[in-house]
Amino acid sequence: MAKQGQLIPEVPDVIEEPVEEVNEPEQMAAKKLNRHVVIALNHMRVRRTALLEKKVALGKEISELDAAMVALDPARSAEKP
Repeated sequence: MAKQGQLIPEVPDVIEEPVEEVNEPEQMAAKKLNRHVVIALNHMRVRRTALLEKKVALGKEISELDAAMVALDPARSAEKP
């Protein structure tokens, strides 16, 4: 899997998936991922994680703002957007 000096140790070079019975050369070609694809997938996973963390933080901040607005003006709490 991870070789010394490899840039992306988390992502395997070969994806192990069950494959229907096919002759040997086609099976090998279907499993191997291009190095650039592996790098792109790793980048997308990191970016997705960062965006999910921001989403959680924004949701928490919105909840706090809603609570503060209700505390300041309870009559308008029914008019939530």
